Formats: sequence, C-alpha cells, structure tokens
Amino acid sequence: MSGCGPELYLAITRDNSPTSNFLRGMVRVFINSCPYKLVTHFYGMVTIADAFAGATRVHVVDYGIAYGAQWPAFIQHLSQRPGGPPHLRITGVCSEVVLYVDLLE
Repeated sequence: MSGCGPELYLAITRDNSPTSNFLRGMVRVFINSCPYKLVTHFYGMVTIADAFAGATRVHVVDYGIAYGAQWPAFIQHLSQRPGGPPHLRITGVCSEVVLYVDLLE
C-alpha cells in the first residue's frame, strides 16, 4: 500500500507545473485517442463562423465548455478575418460555474 493515500496526494499537490501544460497534454491525449472530436470541433467552428460572417460583435454560449480547448483555434481564425476581428464574448457554462471571456477588438 506504499504510495497510496497521503503520499500520493502530497506528490500530486506538490506539482507546480503550469495549468497550460496540463491542458496541452490533456488535449493532445484526447485528440490522439478520439480524432472524431477534432473533426466535430472543426465543423462546429466553421458553422459558427459562417453564421456571423461580417458581424462586428459576437457572443457565443458554450454549454458544457469543460476546458474550452476548442476555442483557441477559433479565436485565431477570427483574428485573421478580412476586415479585422469582431468583438468576441464567449460564455462557458459548466455545471454551476459560469466563465466569461471578453476579448476586445
């Protein structure tokens, strides 16, 4: 039973690596094990981008956002849009927590 209980908890909580490393690793493992998710994210983002083509303000509500790993590529796509990026607000709803990300032009 060595390494269980308090020893394991202390080893995990002493890890001071940035959250971005954790998220990057989780996304990589997830996409490698379930590539269909990558395709659904891509087509979902293309559909959202087409729905508000030319809009100057966009508010997206993502129910079940989890880590929000699908949004960085979408934000990069918007930043390269002809005519400049729109004002973007992403509201992520995950359980009882509501996250607001407001990106100004």
